[in-house]
Amino acid sequence: MDSFASGFAGVDATGDANSFVNYLDLIHSMPFFKDCKQRSYKALEVSQGSAILEIGCGNGVDATALAVMAGEHGRVIGIAM
Repeated sequence: MDSFASGFAGVDATGDANSFVNYLDLIHSMPFFKDCKQRSYKALEVSQGSAILEIGCGNGVDATALAVMAGEHGRVIGIAM
């Protein structure tokens, strides 16, 4: 494995998905990445009623945030790969 992040392609084969979940939780807690996420959400121009497909949704943090932005008439589908 080149880096921990590149290991996500084989997460199902590791037998230790917890380390990957912990990694995602750590990334999502860091101010730099929080800022990046907010900028990417803004660039997507998600509005009430939006339909979004997130491929490779990891632990679903982004899908959850996008669902809030899309509102009760929106739709977000997250696919874990």
